[in-house]
Amino acid sequence: MGAVPADRVGWPYLPAPRVATLEGMDVQAIGEPDAAEALLRTLLAVGPAALIGLQRELSGQQAGLRTHALLALGACLFTLAGLHLGGTEAGRVAGQVATGVGFIGAGTIIRDSLRVKGLTTAASLWVTAAIGVAAAVGAYSALAATVAVTLLVLLIVPPIERQILPHRKQQRVTVSLEPGTSPASAARSIAAILPDFQVIRVRSTSAGGQALTGEARLQRGVGPVEVLADIQALRGIRDVDLTI
Repeated sequence: MGAVPADRVGWPYLPAPRVATLEGMDVQAIGEPDAAEALLRTLLAVGPAALIGLQRELSGQQAGLRTHALLALGACLFTLAGLHLGGTEAGRVAGQVATGVGFIGAGTIIRDSLRVKGLTTAASLWVTAAIGVAAAVGAYSALAATVAVTLLVLLIVPPIERQILPHRKQQRVTVSLEPGTSPASAARSIAAILPDFQVIRVRSTSAGGQALTGEARLQRGVGPVEVLADIQALRGIRDVDLTI
């Protein structure tokens, strides 16, 4: 029998694994930066993250400017620490950042009956962590492109989405009830017209009755005028206000 080829090992002669090397790579570019470069990378992580956080805060989200800025700062510092350790530690640390930020993102997601809120903010936090990692390793082109596209998605896409998919927009419905009408009964009647209707506030009125405010999405093919007329026709309803 002839000798077993060197590129075959064990049974059933699988190819020997190839070991990755740093040959041809710019080691200096991914090495530990000096103090001035580290400061620059930190600022480049925090600045864009703060812009994204400001947009989320202006949109009424709980995770705003400070949360996004601190998250990017932490991701950047973790990655810089991995670069300081050298070897494969930087990649491992970056991977752990991507895993750990999931716990923070999960805290911004709220499930309310049939609706889930906070997914966009959770995604923006995840992108912010990636920005921190990119800044730490000096991937400035990728960082700039990511920030630009992220702000484009957050600022430009929502108005377009509302025009293309109007039925996905949350509508606020405020209903004044006749004295003696139960808010729970009225809410069930409204839910028959707007299936995902959820009450967010109940208050007393000066007329001796009660008013309830809720949110819902219009069903596809159903206009606000029809919904308003249907709710107004319900028993015990005095007045209806539908905010579009």
